[in-house]
Amino acid sequence: MWRPIAGLGLSMAGAARGSDSCFVRGTRIVTPRGFRRIEDLDVGDEVFSLSLERRAPVVRRVARVLRARATEVLHVAAGELVVAGVTAEHPFYDAARGAWVDAGALREGTRLLAWLGSADVRELSVTAHRPAPSAGKVDVFNLTIDGPERNYFAEGLLVHNKS
Repeated sequence: MWRPIAGLGLSMAGAARGSDSCFVRGTRIVTPRGFRRIEDLDVGDEVFSLSLERRAPVVRRVARVLRARATEVLHVAAGELVVAGVTAEHPFYDAARGAWVDAGALREGTRLLAWLGSADVRELSVTAHRPAPSAGKVDVFNLTIDGPERNYFAEGLLVHNKS
């Protein structure tokens, strides 16, 4: 369970293992100012979300930054895009199914939506999906995004805010 830290827009995860739905430190988020590391984002910062109906990027603000600890993370790659560490519960958008799918359920060949800040949104196939090396518990982060989309681009791949 996430517990807000009053006035900071930050939260810490409780002991429940299923509450961790996040990315490791260093994961880059697509923003109007270019890529920014997830741990460097603050409440009020702008990020890109995707209107699924129009398949068009829109600018939204960060409403909360969440922080937790995780012992198991996955490495997910699609084309040239790589997420070095994501918890198994974090949803990615499966373009073929038109549905959100937890990272742990992704398989090679799953079609993900990708956008790097220019050109069109495109589909990329998952090319790698495996446990990431981990040295015990690691800090993981998630964002809550204002607006109806409730998503953002992590390393260029569309993910749900899951909070």
